[in-house]
Parts: sequence; C-alpha cells; structure tokens
Amino acid sequence: MASTGFDSQIDAYAAFGSALEAAGAAGLAGAGEKTVREGLRAAARAGLAVFELAATIESNVTGDEEYSVDTSAANQWTYVRALYAALAADDDETVARLVALNPSQLRSDQMEVSPALEAVAGALRLAFGAEAGEDVRTVALDAAEQGDRYWVLELAALTALADRDAFERALEPVADAEREHYGESSPEAALLLPVRGLRAVADRV
Repeated sequence: MASTGFDSQIDAYAAFGSALEAAGAAGLAGAGEKTVREGLRAAARAGLAVFELAATIESNVTGDEEYSVDTSAANQWTYVRALYAALAADDDETVARLVALNPSQLRSDQMEVSPALEAVAGALRLAFGAEAGEDVRTVALDAAEQGDRYWVLELAALTALADRDAFERALEPVADAEREHYGESSPEAALLLPVRGLRAVADRV
C-alpha cells in the first residue's frame, strides 16, 4: 500500500473535512479555480487515506479489557465525496485508487446509510468499470425509489449520462438541493461538489 501521509484514520478524516471546507471557502471568496482545485485534491487524497488506513485498524483485546475503534468514517458518504473531489480536481491517480478499493472497504458496521447513497457509490464505481456485468442506469433506477431525495437526484443525473443535454438538466435540481441543504451563502453552495463531481464523470465516460 502506498504511504497515505497520515498517522491515523482520525487524522485523515479531519484533514478531509478541513480540505473540503477550505475549497468551499475559497470558492465563496472568489479565489481562482486553481486554489479551489488544490483544496479538492487535498480532500480527495485525505479521503482515500480514510479507507486505506481503515484496513489497518483492528480491535484489541488485552486481558479483561477490550478496546474498540471508531471506523464510522469509512462509509459511502465519505467515499462519494472523496471520489467527486478527485474527479473534479483531475487527480487521476487518486481516482484510480478510490475505484480500486474493495467494496467491503466502503462501509462500516458502525454507520448506516440509505440505499440510495449506496447506489450512488455503486453507480460511480460501475461508471469506471470497477464492477463489470452491471449497468449504471440499472443500478441507479433500482434504488431510485428507496432513498431520500438528496441522493435520488444524483442517481437521476447518473442515469442520464448517455444524453449530455438531459444530464445537464438533471444537474440543476442537484445544485438546488445542495443550496437548499446548506444555505445559499454557504461554502458548500459555492463549491457544489456533487455538480462538479458528476460533470467530471460525464466528461470521462
């Protein structure tokens, strides 16, 4: 495994959140796209480290004492955001390493996520050939009725990848949902990470 540059999964997850926040703040402040993309690249690499370091974590039992560890950061929400960040930053190496992760690494028994979010993660991986034999549209449509609106909108965009005009129209409600969720003047609304990530997917597949 390549060096992650972080001492622990906790450190990596903290850096992941900080880098996303910095990228959004840069966008909100009107900084150049280069600065925003540098933040996204840092976030993507920290997000990757969350999953790579999770593989090294084990619960330890010593005598009568049991030490449990928090693995909840390694979940599909972290994965989708890290992959969006890597794609939007044109960080091909990090994209490849995220896509190459084993599906079992993308979930934690300590974190429950919606079926629609799981489908977004799966559809993104399928778009890059991570799991052959399934179609992105099929995976997305199968889960579209099972989750909350936030993720279903992203699934709708993924099902429209073959038609760029329809895809661009599908991004509009994704952007609206992001602004509604975080607030019009928030760093997240300035960044619009899902829109950036999904558009980068369309450019690549």
